[in-house]
Amino acid sequence: MKLHSGDVGCMQAFSKDNIIKDRHLLVSRQTLDLGACYMIANVLSTVRCVRVLTLSDCGLRDNEAVELAIGVKQGYQDLWALDLRHNSIGDRGAAAMADIRSRGAA
Repeated sequence: MKLHSGDVGCMQAFSKDNIIKDRHLLVSRQTLDLGACYMIANVLSTVRCVRVLTLSDCGLRDNEAVELAIGVKQGYQDLWALDLRHNSIGDRGAAAMADIRSRGAA
């Protein structure tokens, strides 16, 4: 795997807590509020090292899913997979996620 210069900083920032491994950001079984999703969306829209994002069992609802979708749509096209299992995402959040799929991300 070839890392770009921006990727190295991202890997160092997250690897101290073993959150990112092989370009996979794994956050599960932690309640994420709208503010946390906003921060993740900002990371995704500015840092290019994450290819797989797992946010399973994080208590996500429509508002959080919409915030994540906005972050992905704002220029992050390198996400290959998004795992949102075991959350409470309704129709509005699912529609926002489907919209990013139709634009070629995740």
